[in-house]
Amino acid sequence: MPIHNTPGRYGSVAKAFHWITALLILIEYPLGRIANDRPIDTPRDLEAKFTLFSAHKTLGLLIFAVALLRILWALMEPRPRALHPDRPIETWLAHAVHWLLYFCLVLVPLTGWAAHAATGGLAPIWWPFGQGLPLIPKSEFAQVVFAGMHGVLTSLLLIAVGLHVAGALKHWLIDRDLTLARMLPGKPLMAGLPGEAPRLPEPRIRRPAPLSAAVLVMLATLLAGAASGWREAPAPLALEEAGIGETEEIGDLEPVPLPLPQADQPPMWEVTEGEITFTVSRFGNPVTGRFARWDARITHDPAFGSEGAGHVRAQIDITSLDMGSLTGQALGFDFFDADEHPQAVFEADILSVIDGHVLRGTLLLRGVTQAVEMPLTLRIDGDEAEAGATISLDRFAFAIGRNIPDTSILGRDVRVNVKLKARRRQE
Repeated sequence: MPIHNTPGRYGSVAKAFHWITALLILIEYPLGRIANDRPIDTPRDLEAKFTLFSAHKTLGLLIFAVALLRILWALMEPRPRALHPDRPIETWLAHAVHWLLYFCLVLVPLTGWAAHAATGGLAPIWWPFGQGLPLIPKSEFAQVVFAGMHGVLTSLLLIAVGLHVAGALKHWLIDRDLTLARMLPGKPLMAGLPGEAPRLPEPRIRRPAPLSAAVLVMLATLLAGAASGWREAPAPLALEEAGIGETEEIGDLEPVPLPLPQADQPPMWEVTEGEITFTVSRFGNPVTGRFARWDARITHDPAFGSEGAGHVRAQIDITSLDMGSLTGQALGFDFFDADEHPQAVFEADILSVIDGHVLRGTLLLRGVTQAVEMPLTLRIDGDEAEAGATISLDRFAFAIGRNIPDTSILGRDVRVNVKLKARRRQE
């Protein structure tokens, strides 16, 4: 069987692309439907749902690659002559549907990839090249717009496939011609086909009218999909309506030079070692993360003032997070959004209370500032001090993981633990 197309039949490469694409679509669409309809009653169901979605996304990228190669090959090869040149309308429709199929085979997986790249989510693509896509912003709004396009384009792809199959069945059952036979594997007897030689010199693009019609349909579909996603996009005031605080801009994380304490100021303390960790429930199991880089400046004197005992300001490098295999996902747009908000800042007064101390101040995280208060355990031995604090934070208050409202997947409460040792700074 020849590799190239001839005036009478398709070559082996074109046939391979055709049937591989058909097989991938037959697997991909049901896989997406099954993943979407999968129940989430138990953690095991959730894990299975995410696994199915990862398989769906990965297979979608395979279809995208195959479609690009198929289109490239088709543009270099002549199309076999129409079997019924006396039916111009039928030929025109067949060409228009082919162009719709080509556009959909590229844009359906591409818009799905764009929706994934805009937020990430809990179902990663199974490949080593990253989850992002150039020029696609990290945005929940972009995600729903691309998802709307993906859904409408999928419907158009199914319509185009249906028309393509219907045309093939018409040629087989009604016209009883060899249209379907010349795309089948092998080289069946095909008497009556146009001559096999010479090869056609014309390129694939030779009928602008069907191509123009397919482009118009595709543009209308993209606009409809974008409008559909736009309607489902979150309202701009969603954060404020949820009671989330105002944002604050901060600069790059740099060591902050502090003045030596004056006579009327509490002594300055330097942190010598410590750790900041947090624990959250994922599928009912605790997962711990820790930040490797952070800087704290502390003033404290038990005898300073009637209520206040000092002040603390800590800057945390969010990009230094370590959560094992979940690190990349946790730093993504849906969670810490480290690209846009690479720092967290905690600033509080150290207050003496009857049974010890409390830290009362604010936490700036992911661009959101919230008032916080946490008990502080403090032990001072001469010029050495040890301190510890624990607080439970609501991740929703900082817009972390808002796209996962189900707390059986990702817990709402995040327990933060701070332990440190400090030395009194001498003049």
